[in-house]
Amino acid sequence: MNAPTVSSCAVIGGGLAGSTIAHALALRGWQVRVYDEHSHPAMGASGLPVGLVAPHHSKDDDPQSQLSRSGTRLLLALAKHYLQEGLDWHTSGILELARDPELRLIAKNNHWHATGAWIKPAQLVNALLSHENITFVGNSLIVRLEKTTDSWNLMDSIGSIMGNADHVVLANAAGFGPLVQASLAHDTGEVFRPALQTIYGTVSHGVYLGSGTMAPQPNHPVNGNGSYIPNIPTGDGPQWFTGATYITDSLQANDIQMQHWANYERLFALLPTIATYLKQNFDQKQTKHWSNARCVTPDRLPLVGPVDPVRLPGIWCSIGMGSRGLSLSALCAELLVARIGGEPWPVETRLAKSLDVARVT
Repeated sequence: MNAPTVSSCAVIGGGLAGSTIAHALALRGWQVRVYDEHSHPAMGASGLPVGLVAPHHSKDDDPQSQLSRSGTRLLLALAKHYLQEGLDWHTSGILELARDPELRLIAKNNHWHATGAWIKPAQLVNALLSHENITFVGNSLIVRLEKTTDSWNLMDSIGSIMGNADHVVLANAAGFGPLVQASLAHDTGEVFRPALQTIYGTVSHGVYLGSGTMAPQPNHPVNGNGSYIPNIPTGDGPQWFTGATYITDSLQANDIQMQHWANYERLFALLPTIATYLKQNFDQKQTKHWSNARCVTPDRLPLVGPVDPVRLPGIWCSIGMGSRGLSLSALCAELLVARIGGEPWPVETRLAKSLDVARVT
C-alpha cells in the first residue's frame, strides 16, 4: 500500500474516538474537520463527568487486555501533556476488586493498577481539538456520504453538501450503521447492518452531605462490579461518583430513580461502609445523575479500519469501544492513522485484524 499524500480528512463524531483521531492526523500535518450533530464536542458518551483509565485485566490476557495496556499508556501521556493534574485528572492508582465478594477475601484475586487514573474526558476532548490543524463544525448531522471522482461529499438531511474530504473517518458510535447504510443504498441499494448494540448507562453522583461521622474515604477509586470514585473536584465542591448502570432497555434507562438504586446496590456490594454513609443522599434524593448511551460489538472489541475498501474506498471507522473508550481510543486512533498513512502499525497484525469491520457485517 502506498502512503497517501498528507491531505484533508473529515471526522464524523466529536467525542473521544473522533478527537484522538483528529489530533493524531493533525500532528502529522493533515487538515482535519470534525463534524458533530451537537453544538459542542463531547456531548455524547464522552461527556461523562469523570471516568477511570486502567487496563483491562484477564487471566488469559485476552486481546482486550493486551490492547488496553498500550491504550492506557497513550491516553495517560495525552492527559499529562494537555490537562491539569489534580483538577482534570489524577494518577491516583485504582484498586480493582474481584466481582465475587468471597473471592475478594483472597488478596491475589484483587488487582492494584499503580498507574491507574481518574480523568474528566470532556476536558481532554476539547484540549485535543484545539490543535491549529483541526476545525470543529458543530450542529452538523451528516446523513450520507457521496463519492466524487477522488473525494467524498458530506451530505445533510436536505441534500446540501456540508463539506468535502479525501478521507472520512466515522467515529459516531450508534450513528455508524445508518450513515454507511444510507451511503451504500443511495447508489446500489445494498444493505449494511453491522452487529452493534446500544447500551444505556447512568452514573450517580453528589456532594458529601456530612451529617454524622463520615465513613473513611479511600484515597483512590475502587473498581469491580461498578466503581466508586471519591473526592473529585467540581464547581460544587468535592463530589463522589458511582456506577454506571449497563442496560439495553431504553425505557428502564429513563427511570432515573431506578438507575440510582441500581447503582446504590452495586456500591453496597462493592464498599458496604461507604454505601451506608452515602445512603442519605439517595434517601433524600440529593443524588444527581449523568446518563448517556454507548455502542458495543458482540465480542466487546472495537471496530477500527477501513469500512469497506471495495465499495467505500477512503471511508474508515473507529467505534464500538463501549465502556472502554478511555483505555482504547488513543491506541485505536494511532492504529487507524497508521493504516491511513501507510505507517508501521503500533500493534501486532493479529491484534489489528481482530478489530476488522468485516467480522460484524
